[in-house]
Amino acid sequence: MANIVVIDKNVFQGSPLDMLCEFAEHQTLVISYPLCVECLVAASRGRGDLLDRIHKVVRAGGCCGAQPLKLVESEKVSRSPVQSIVDRSATEMIANGTPPDDPEYIAMEAEKYQHDLGPIVEGMLQLGETHYGSIVEKGYLSGMRATDMEDRSTRLRLWVEATDKMAQKLLETSAPDMASYLTPEWYTWQDHRLRWVLAFEWAYQKAKSGSLPPYRYASHDFHDMQYVTYLTRADALITRDERLVAPLARAAFPQKCLSSDLGSVTRPA
Repeated sequence: MANIVVIDKNVFQGSPLDMLCEFAEHQTLVISYPLCVECLVAASRGRGDLLDRIHKVVRAGGCCGAQPLKLVESEKVSRSPVQSIVDRSATEMIANGTPPDDPEYIAMEAEKYQHDLGPIVEGMLQLGETHYGSIVEKGYLSGMRATDMEDRSTRLRLWVEATDKMAQKLLETSAPDMASYLTPEWYTWQDHRLRWVLAFEWAYQKAKSGSLPPYRYASHDFHDMQYVTYLTRADALITRDERLVAPLARAAFPQKCLSSDLGSVTRPA
């Protein structure tokens, strides 16, 4: 069986189209929902070539990733873990249709996504404020070496460890109607886990600088975080983002394959 591989915008945009199509023929290449949104935003600013690229890669065998918010909603309704991160209906529609070229439609879809994220990011910033209070009150940083805390990869591993220890308590606060049955096998569990990790990172930023990141930067972090949530059901992630995506993936999913280009992803035997 082919590996399930998620790709980010940097690699998707920077790789030769024929290489992407050839890769999609042999492995399950997932064009994540965040990537599709980034391409929609680019198209709304005159870069429609990325939507055309998605169309050609899907026709070669690539798949569209399901919207993360819908994966969470699906698990909530079914009370069972999702088995796939692929949106098959969207994949078929793109494979059998043509790329959207209506500027109003493209702008509307991009704006809708940002609107839906608004309450979530605002809630995460509030969670960061709460974490900041705990960090100050309990002196969580007092025993940590300054040199370690200056490295984001090290910090993210610490936040993952802290989150895993507090998982049940945090779930009872952020997902009370699902907390009694969620386990790490669920997409929702991993999604909330990474939200908390980001909130810890933002709290640390406030502890260092005196303020949480502004909404615009927090929203960008959340968007990038969603690439990593797909590793709940994927085998590998291809990214060149060493600012957040790669270090977060290493911290939260150390057993999964992380690569910076198509050629270094191991193909199945």
